[in-house]
Amino acid sequence: MPTLETERLLLRPFEISDKEFVFDLHKDPQVMQYTGKQPMTTVLEAKLLLDEILHPEKGQYASYQLGRYAVIDKSTGKK
Repeated sequence: MPTLETERLLLRPFEISDKEFVFDLHKDPQVMQYTGKQPMTTVLEAKLLLDEILHPEKGQYASYQLGRYAVIDKSTGKK
């Protein structure tokens, strides 16, 4: 999966190390309200989601050559 860059942002495929960020995002009821899924309650749930996305044979990236991307502010490193 390619990495993309703008002047301010770095967009890259997710990595397992992003599990805390994914958890913070997916535990927010306002973020999850339109997904049809319940907010996450543990970091383990985020890791399992990333395992699905990143699976080398059945994951989003492998199956569709596309998927969710992490967006990082280059000036702060904040996701």
